[in-house]
This record gives sequence, structure tokens and C-alpha cells, in this order.
Amino acid sequence: MMHAQSVDGFVRLLYWQHFFVWFSHVFFGLFVWFHFKAGNSWILWSGLGLRTVAFIISLLSQFSINFTEITGLKHIDFYGETLSIPVGTRNPLMVIAHAGTFLILIYCIITAVSHWRRGKRRDAAWFGGTVVIFVGGRFADVVLVMWGLIDFPLTSSPFFMGIVLSMAWELSSQAGRVQSLEKALVEKDVEAHKLLAELRVAEYAGHVGVWVREVATNRFMVSNEWREIFEYPGDEAITLEHVIERVHPDDLARLLDARPEIEDSTDAPDLVFRIVLPSGRERWVQSLRRVEKINGVASFVYGAIADITERRRAESAASDLGGLLIGAMETERARLARELHDDLSQRIALLSIKLHMLDTSTEAAIAEQVHSLSANIEEISNEVRRLSHQLHPSTLEQLGLESALRGFCRELNEAHKIKITLDCDSLPQTLSKNISLCMFRITQEALRNVVKHSGADAVTVTVRIKEDTLNLTVADEGEGFDPFANASRSSLGLISMNERVAALGGSLNIDSAVGKGTRIGASIDLSRVRRR
Repeated sequence: MMHAQSVDGFVRLLYWQHFFVWFSHVFFGLFVWFHFKAGNSWILWSGLGLRTVAFIISLLSQFSINFTEITGLKHIDFYGETLSIPVGTRNPLMVIAHAGTFLILIYCIITAVSHWRRGKRRDAAWFGGTVVIFVGGRFADVVLVMWGLIDFPLTSSPFFMGIVLSMAWELSSQAGRVQSLEKALVEKDVEAHKLLAELRVAEYAGHVGVWVREVATNRFMVSNEWREIFEYPGDEAITLEHVIERVHPDDLARLLDARPEIEDSTDAPDLVFRIVLPSGRERWVQSLRRVEKINGVASFVYGAIADITERRRAESAASDLGGLLIGAMETERARLARELHDDLSQRIALLSIKLHMLDTSTEAAIAEQVHSLSANIEEISNEVRRLSHQLHPSTLEQLGLESALRGFCRELNEAHKIKITLDCDSLPQTLSKNISLCMFRITQEALRNVVKHSGADAVTVTVRIKEDTLNLTVADEGEGFDPFANASRSSLGLISMNERVAALGGSLNIDSAVGKGTRIGASIDLSRVRRR
């Protein structure tokens, strides 16, 4: 158009230029709107509307919206090149097009300021610079040239090309950032899968199920381990009703009252309750929960649930054992009190009477009475020694396990006329105090049970060390018993033996049946005890 040689040629090129100018304005305005989502949109749509009206007027006018008449062309020299400038009557309606461009410029400036205030200063600086340089330059060029304030050709392309290049640079930068974000997302995805795998391993190892509940819908998202604990199939959608269905009736009210979303806190106390499985079995579980609030409203509840059935059983067993131990202590105290009162105290009283009788006795009778008193004192001494040995075998510390066992077996044999065969394979003196005491107490308890319950007239005690393992066996051919009966399981003596050997990492085996005798075996790995 700047090199047109005739008025008709200039008008024809000016006609097609209006298509390019209108499309550039619309494309640029829409790009700014969709890319930044800021500013007053009514200003943009007003500016684009005015540009569209100006475009339609240009298509319907003979000489476009800029001129009512073009009478000729004026040629000027620009750095050695001849350029054409139209000469004619200016059309005042072109103020519509200029006003549209001005509104778009204002909208762009407001958008840049809003973006700056949002903290996105890099984008705001880039966009603001583009608007001032290219859009502002285009607006100034159009006003000055079209209103005849300067003699210079209309140059649209450099300004629009600047805008296009600026947008292309920004889009390429965005593409680069997208690639960086995509790479970071892949790395995060790999890390997330790794953490998820570790979480699944932890779930399986700790038998802990993870769950998330959406408060608004009561819909649950649960892990496979959670489904195993509650025994729900993997393809069934879980809701609050499914959880309630499994909760034990006695715990349901407490569970519903403790829902964390009804409390003004993001943390909720741990909750322990029972669930009833389809088979009818009960299972104890512990639930840990945390609430996520969105805009101050409880929206999600995150939690983990653990199967603590075995722990509850162990706690119950420990509680029962504690009661049994207290009862046994009281029974033992009563037995000692009876032995001291009914036996020793009576013997000492009789001894005192005999001593007083010495005053009235003849010399011949005194010798005989002194001999009787000496025998009584020796019996009392032996009885005190027996009681003391039952409470704490001093021989065990002084002479070792083998000597302590031989002494106890001899005393028991003499007291109850039962044949006890002790087979010790030269036990070392280096056995620790804990191991020696454990084996002595187990032997002591087993032999007492033989005397009280078995009815056997002979028993064999074997103590040997094989492959660094200390083995004890107490066997008889008496009446025997059922080790799986409730009375046997609650027997304090059997519980005490099992607890003693378990404390040292050993094992206790009871082989017995009614009418077929009893064999009690205890084994302790000496190397394992030394490593502790």
C-alpha cells in the first residue's frame, strides 16, 4: 500500500488491510482475556465491539472509514525510497475505530496492573511492556497519520508483528515451563509410587488399614488391608452404613458419638471398639483419625485402623495372671502362717514345757529329757531349713544347679517316700543365676504336682546340655491329665512354668493324657541368653 501508484490501487489495498487490522485486534484481545483472566472485561468487549463496527463501516464505504474521498496520492522520499501517502477528505467516523483501539489499550494496562498486584510480576512486566511499545505505538501512529498531523505512510505491520512475536515468545516460554513441570510431575509421580509401595509394606507389616471418609456423602475410600480387617470384598463400595453394620452393638453408640467432624478440632482421640465379622467372630480394632476442614467446615476424615485383637487377649491374659499371682501369694502366706502356727509354734511351746519340767526331774531323768529336747530342736531346725529352702534355695547360689536339684530331690524323697531318679550330665558351674533359678523352680513345681496329683511312686528328672541348649525333663507314669482342659490352662503352676521359661526365650512342652502319665520338658538356648 505504501508503494501504490494510483488511487484505485491504494483503495483496493486499504480495503484488504481492514481485514488484517480487525482480525489482529480481535485475536490479541481474546488472547489477553483467556491467558490472564484479569481486568474489567466490559472494557475489552466494548473496544472489540467498536472495532467491529468500524470494520463493518469500512466494508460498506467507498474509501473506508478513514476517508470520505481520496483525490490523489502524495509521494515522499524515505531514506531513498519513494512512499505513497493518500490525499483526501478525512472521515470523522474513524474516531469509532480509534476509540475501540484506545479501550483495548486501557484494558491491557489494567490487566497488567492486576497481574502485578497478584504477585505475578514477571508476566505483568512482559505484558505491560508489550502493550506500551506495540499497542500504544500503533494507536499513536494511527491517530497522527490518519488525522493528517504528520506526513507519513500508515505502518500497521511492524506493530502487529511485534505483538505476535511477543506472544509467540511468551507461548514458547510457557511450553518450556510446561515441559519442566511435566518432568517434575513425572519425578513426583515416581516418588509417590515409591511412597505408596512403602505404605503398603508398612500396612501389611503392621496389619493397619488406611481410610478416608468424605463427610458430605459418608463415602469411604479404603485400602486393601482395611478390607481384610473388616472382611469386605475388594470390589464393593464402602459407606458409613457398611462400617456400622460391622460394629459391635455395645460399642455402636460410643462410636457414633465420637465422630470427629462434630467436634471443633482437627484431631480426634483414638477409639477402641469391637467389630463382628460375618463368621460371628469378634475382632478388636483401634482407630486413629484426623479431620480436614475446608473453609472452616469438616470435609474429610483421614484415619488408620489397626487389628489389636491379639494385644487385647494378651492384656486380658496378663490381667488374669496378675489376679492369679495375687491369689497365689495370699495362699502361700496362709500356708506359711499355718505351718508356723500349727507346727513350729506348737513344737516350740512343747519344747518350753519340757524345759520347765527339768526343774522337777531327777538326775537320771534329766539326761533322757535332754536327749529328747536335742532331737526336738533338730527337728525344728530341719523344718525351718525346709521352709527357708522353699522360699529361696541358698544351695543354688553356693553350689550350683546340680547340687540344688539333688538336695531338693533327696528332701522330697524323704518327706513323701517317692522314688526320684535324677540324671544330670555334669552341669557346668557357669550357668547364669537366671537360668539356674528357672530350671530349679520348674523342677520344683513339676515334682510338687507329681506328689499332689499324679499318684505315681516314681519320677525321673533329666537335665542335659546338647548343642548349647539346656534341656530339662520331668516324667512320671501317674494318672496324667488333659493339658487342654480349662482347669489346666488356668493352673497357676503351669502358667508360672511357662512364663519363667518364656522370659529366657525358651520353650515349655507338656505331654500328658488321662491315665497315661505326664512328661514336662523345658528347653533354653544358652547362646541366645548370652547374646542378651
